[in-house]
Amino acid sequence: MILTKRESTELSSRLARAIEAALTRWSHAIGSSVLDCLVVDVHPWSGALNLSLRLTEDEHGVWGSHGVNVADWRYSHFASADPECDSEGLSEPDAWPEGNPVAAEIRRLFRDHAEQNLDVTDDQRACAFYRMCLAALGDAKLQGQIGNLPRSREFQILVPNVDHPSRTLSIPERSLHAAKKKKKPTTKKTAKKKTAKKKTAKKKTAKKKTTKKKTAKKKTTTKKAAKKKR
Repeated sequence: MILTKRESTELSSRLARAIEAALTRWSHAIGSSVLDCLVVDVHPWSGALNLSLRLTEDEHGVWGSHGVNVADWRYSHFASADPECDSEGLSEPDAWPEGNPVAAEIRRLFRDHAEQNLDVTDDQRACAFYRMCLAALGDAKLQGQIGNLPRSREFQILVPNVDHPSRTLSIPERSLHAAKKKKKPTTKKTAKKKTAKKKTAKKKTAKKKTTKKKTAKKKTTTKKAAKKKR
């Protein structure tokens, strides 16, 4: 095993919160610009971690089969984490204080597992961290935040595979809406509420029917009485 389930879950959760913080801090810079792509670029062997955004007005360079050429984007370094930096300041325009400890932990885990698992290649190890980043981007709270940003119809969320661009991981745009459409799991309380609503609805319809019958009877009796008088 390259990353344990606990390591992957904890790290993806921390990364999701770090991305959330970066988007919250610098969202004013985006303004009314429309996003076309969001990329988490990670180099686990060095700990380099970068959050990039492509706007619709950016040129769509070609890289692999996903049309990604991050260097040409206006926000190619929207937020950059440094594993060597333990500062919480924002001295650099692309500073990412929440990402720094995550980047350091990614590098530490990659190197630790490299020493422990000699049978696993660096490429296989790196893929485990790419999948972890994709899991972070699939976080429900983060997806909700991304869903509120102005996005194009072709909007993509990518985690590039540095050595094999064609193996780049992605989350399709439709998944941003899928979380909103998901039905809440039915619990005992919700089931009781549903049955109670159905019962009240049945009682109301039954009352309406009885009142209609009573009014119909009254009309017929009044008609009969009128005929007798004649």
